This record gives sequence, structure tokens and C-alpha cells, in this order.
Amino acid sequence: MRSAVVWLVAIICAAVLWPAPVPPLAAQTRDPVSLSGQVTSAEEGPMEGVLVSARKSASTVTITVVSDREGRYRFPESRLEPGEYAVSIRAAGYDLERAATVTVTRQKTAALDLKLQKTRDPAAQLTNADKITMIYSLDTHYLWTFELSNPSWNFPSGSKFDVSFGNRERGFFRQRVAALDPQLVRVLLPDSVNSFEVFRRLFKLDVVAGGLTTQFDLAYANQVLLALTQCVTKFGTTAKSKAAVAAWLKSPIGPAAEASSDRAILKETADLANAIVAEGEIAKAVALKPNEVPDGVSGDTVWKVADNLFTISVLPKDAVPAEIGDLNDLIVGGDAQKCRGDFFAAAMLDVVEAATIARAHTTCQTQQATTSTYYFAMPRKQGGLYFTKIIATGVEVPPLIERAIKELDAKVRRVITPALARL
Repeated sequence: MRSAVVWLVAIICAAVLWPAPVPPLAAQTRDPVSLSGQVTSAEEGPMEGVLVSARKSASTVTITVVSDREGRYRFPESRLEPGEYAVSIRAAGYDLERAATVTVTRQKTAALDLKLQKTRDPAAQLTNADKITMIYSLDTHYLWTFELSNPSWNFPSGSKFDVSFGNRERGFFRQRVAALDPQLVRVLLPDSVNSFEVFRRLFKLDVVAGGLTTQFDLAYANQVLLALTQCVTKFGTTAKSKAAVAAWLKSPIGPAAEASSDRAILKETADLANAIVAEGEIAKAVALKPNEVPDGVSGDTVWKVADNLFTISVLPKDAVPAEIGDLNDLIVGGDAQKCRGDFFAAAMLDVVEAATIARAHTTCQTQQATTSTYYFAMPRKQGGLYFTKIIATGVEVPPLIERAIKELDAKVRRVITPALARL
């Protein structure tokens, strides 16, 4: 087996190599700073674009920022609570001269300058033995794509073939790829929302093609995906789209919306939820009374499924965007504005029983809590949209819980049409 570190290329905001582009330092934080310093090397002096990560002792959460043109980095106070932190970097061709640790305290900025040295094996750091490059990209509607390239390939443009992906722990799956040009193939992911959520949690990915296995080290993939998401939320939006998101946050159908006062709507959504639970044989599902609904959760009907939440709302036809896909931009943009930590998002349009639907997934992770939400919107026969949310919240959302809400989201989408037929 050939083994190597993945080379990730960000192509939505700029065609650059690692590290992925993220907003300028001034855009990253206006909060008080808990940790700051300068990244330098003997070869380049102050180094811009270095991913600087801090991880608290005994924690699984890693917080990442990027150095500015002067090589300076800053962690906002809202991102780092007091404690001992191990600090690491990611920069093409460079490593830290020595291990770095720092103590963060309240109301005082800790200082830690980072000196880098040329990596001993830069080729191994950037690519693999087969010179295969893995490319993640994100467009302005939060649609992810996944591509592979190799300068020695010579595929007929437009040709398609199967490749196996996975690892020993999670198993393998076969997926179709299409040659965009002789040296570049795109993986035809049927579900980019779920696929890229999985990529965030993988540490290794094996690609099997033509009887050869290439192993990619994805240890830094999550930081890159977070940085790309941040790149689009900051730079991939226009003044018009920002105004639309601001209006969405305050609108009667946005995140702050209360349950409908229309008894017919309340009965319709409650009946639909009951039908979905019955049709999907969803266990441990209980409808919550209005006084049992947690703060910050909205829906015309709210259910608890195990330890997670499931909501359904009706969005009136005169309040929703003309194009259903625009709803994804509002959902993700709104969640991005509310998140005070690491933010990841994915969205796509899908089809259920010939109806075009909007799907989105967002995750906000802070030192105090993580919230993972799956959204789904589909046309309503009487006009407007049915809008569902599957929500998991906790100090962390471990893979087991993430898999549970992902499966619940898939089940809701699968059974909603026969459930509507029951009404």
C-alpha cells in the first residue's frame, strides 16, 4: 500500500495550495484576544496564511486561525477558555522548530511566537507516491465537490468509471467518477451533504483504483473544510445576499420564529409528524408540549427523538424565496452569523418523488457546546413549503449521535411522501 499525506486545494475563493484561504485577520475577530503571536521562518521572515491551531489539554476540540500578512495570528477570547493548550501549525513545506504549549488565562493576552523550519520531507508533506492530488471545493451556494488529479493520467474526457473509497474501520463503497479532462476526475457524489460531513471525521481515506491502493492522511482535512466554509460565508456573499440573511434572521419564518397561531397549521404539522413517525417506525419519538420546547428551538410541532429534536413548520408561500434553492443560502448564512465558533456547512438540491427539495447541514462548535442541524424543505400542495429540522446539541456531538441524526434526516425524507398520503 502506498501511503501519503493529502494535498488539499481550495478553489472557490482562490486557486491556492495548502493552507486553504480564510478571511483576513481583521475579519476573523473583533473580540478581546486571549492568545496572539507572530509566525516567522529564517527563509521567509513573517509568514502569511499559516494555519495555527490550539487544542486544550484533554479536549478533542481544535480551534484554528490563520496568520496575516505580517505573520501575526490572534485567537479571540470567545474561542479559547482558560487552560493549557498545545499549539500546532500547517504550512506547505514547513514544520514547527519545536513543540509549542501555552497557558491561557482570563483578561490577559498570552503571547507565543512560532518559529518554523523547512520540513525534512516536503514532497511527502504535499502529495503522495502516485502524485495524486485531492481537491475539495465549495461554491457560493455551499455545494461541495470532490476531485482527484494526477499529471500522469490520460483519461478520455467525459469517460466514467468506478473507484472504491473508504478505510478498514468504516468499510469501502464504490463510487462513479467522471473525467473532466485527461488529468482530472470528479467524484460523482449522490449526496454531497452527508459525504462531506463524513470527510470532516475521517483521519485516513483509501482510494482503490486499477488494483492499486493510495492512502490519504486527512488529519488536517477538518480544519481545511472549516476554513473553506468560512471563506465562502465571508467572501462569497454580496451586499444583497447579506441583507437577505439579516432579514431572514428577523423574519416570522426564520430561526427566531414562533409556532404558528393558526390552529389548522398546528394540526396539519402535528398530524404529519405523527404520520412520519408511524411510516418510518421511528422509535423513542415523543411530541413536546409548548412549555417543554427548549429555548431557541422553533417549529409548528416539535418532537423529541431519543436525545435529539425533530421539528416541522409550514413556511407560507408569500414568505419564502421564489427559488427553493435560495432558502439554503438563507439557512446557512443565518446559522453562520449566529455561530461564535467553528462553523461548517453543506447544502444541495435534491429530488423526492419528482419534487425539487432543498437540503442543508450546519455545525457550530464552541468550547461550551456543539450544535449539528439537518434541514429539509419541500413544496407543500396547498402552497408554501414544509420545513423540517433534525437537531443534536451537546458539549460534543460524537460520531454515534451524528450518525443517528443523519439517519433520522434520511428517514424523514424517505417517508414524508407516503406520510402525506396518510393525511
